[in-house]
Amino acid sequence: MQSAEQRSTYALDENGSHVPVSLCSPQFRSVEAGGFLVSEVWFPPATVIPRHRHARAVLGVMLEGCFDNTFATRRLEPGVGELFTEPGEEPHANRVGSRGARVLAIQPDPSDHELARAGKAALDEIRTIKHQGVALAAHRMSSELRRSDDLSDFAIESLALDMIVTAARFEAAIGAPGWLTRADEIVHDTFRQRVSVADIAQEVGVHRAKLARVYKQHRGLAIGTHVRQLRLAWVASMLTKSTESLSSIAIQAGFADQSHLTREFKRHYGLPPGAYRSATRS
Repeated sequence: MQSAEQRSTYALDENGSHVPVSLCSPQFRSVEAGGFLVSEVWFPPATVIPRHRHARAVLGVMLEGCFDNTFATRRLEPGVGELFTEPGEEPHANRVGSRGARVLAIQPDPSDHELARAGKAALDEIRTIKHQGVALAAHRMSSELRRSDDLSDFAIESLALDMIVTAARFEAAIGAPGWLTRADEIVHDTFRQRVSVADIAQEVGVHRAKLARVYKQHRGLAIGTHVRQLRLAWVASMLTKSTESLSSIAIQAGFADQSHLTREFKRHYGLPPGAYRSATRS
């Protein structure tokens, strides 16, 4: 196996060659699903990837570790759980941190013009986004990459579409009132706690009715529905990586008890949590 220093000496042309997202990675998984190229890539510590570009735009989520993206006009340093974008054809370089980096990269087919229009707000600008729902969806997608059954491609495509829509709506909400961003932060920081709409409204300084109306207008769903989805996504993530009991996970997620979790989980995912855990580990 090459050393990190050897891996950092790839000779790319001065304009930045087209390269796959797995360049300099000794370990990666990739799958084509519904027009998306989805890859989970691991980069060793201290790897340096010289100036390059990708033919497809990249919507990435940092799963573990860190690296920086240096573009001509700005530099991104996405943290764990943060989403970042690399527009197609945009030259950039990467430097991996001391703990390495594990990244989920979603690359839409550039010939799908309808998708390009729908995801324009998420894919055409260099940015990072901190969104708990996107982070949890990325971990679910990572789990699907490992399963490789006859429904994996469908699940991966659905998750990719959901992540792009969520990111695009998040960006489109820039024109929303400033307090809505603070409301988002509270929802993402406290979704497993017993926090009411009135509590959040008081924190951001608006009436609870206004919060409910504006939140649904800009986020596309009721605030309570969003909290429930975040809890269920967190539970799904825990089921794939933890051996804790269902009752313990239910309480940690904010559900009244295991039976409450089971009802909501089955309604959302189509099977009870125990069966979901078995299926994702089979």
